Amino acid sequence: MKQKLKRFMAGFMAMLTMVGTLFTNGTTAFAASPQANIAFWNASVKNSGEVSELKPGYNHGKILYSILDGNSAYCMNFGLRADGGQLMNSYDDASTSMSAQQRKLLSYCLYYGFNSTQKAAPSNSQCDEYIATQAMVWVIVADIFGTGSGDSAARKLCNTAPSPDSSYSYYERLRDNISSSYNATLQVLHHAEPVRHQLMS
Repeated sequence: MKQKLKRFMAGFMAMLTMVGTLFTNGTTAFAASPQANIAFWNASVKNSGEVSELKPGYNHGKILYSILDGNSAYCMNFGLRADGGQLMNSYDDASTSMSAQQRKLLSYCLYYGFNSTQKAAPSNSQCDEYIATQAMVWVIVADIFGTGSGDSAARKLCNTAPSPDSSYSYYERLRDNISSSYNATLQVLHHAEPVRHQLMS
């Protein structure tokens, strides 16, 4: 499992450091920078509005379905706006400000969550799963994973999906898979010599 996760993380998911509401329509749009090739579509069918658990007072728009350098990409910073491609980069190490626990949870999120390598407009079911995974990324970065606040934030975000119930069900399955894997890792570490785990390589 550890080797599989390490190989998977090496080539799987690019992370967006910043993204905001760049496009107001649902059509394909491409933005390029010296660092990355980026494609966006609207994943949400409506604005999410305020998600107070993540950023009180901020009125969030639609979630963008993003393909960065040939892989699904997720925004790390809820509510941080970027008006062009210049601030979007692909990083193997997505953040240095998270705790070791958050980094481990995020690695499982990207392992179990939605991924696509197709630079094509997503189907409704792909949007549902993408939004659920994006919600999970924001919940983990906000350090509210496994709490009622985390689930409440995710519900608000999943309500913007083409099928809100399907999106939230995917979030719940993702949450349970992450929790099971994380707790299994803790049990192994508790009964064995400490092992250095690399989140992303």
